[in-house]
Amino acid sequence: MSERKYFPVTGAAKARTHIDNERYLHMYQQSLQQPEQFWAEQGKCLDWFKPYSKIAANEHNQLGDVSTLADPSVVDYPVHNRLNLR
Repeated sequence: MSERKYFPVTGAAKARTHIDNERYLHMYQQSLQQPEQFWAEQGKCLDWFKPYSKIAANEHNQLGDVSTLADPSVVDYPVHNRLNLR
């Protein structure tokens, strides 16, 4: 069994984060309790060539067209423009 190591978060790292631990825990709980609503909300933070039409929860065989998932611009645009995704 491997030993778990914990490292404190530096002030500089905290200053660059988009959310704090309280917000993260809230979002995590929402993703578990209301996954469709949560992911519909998160999906609005990205620019899509063609808007998604279905939010799948562990239905990998029923995703349909997933071509936008492989399109780097889906992630590159928000990262390069440093959108505030709060």
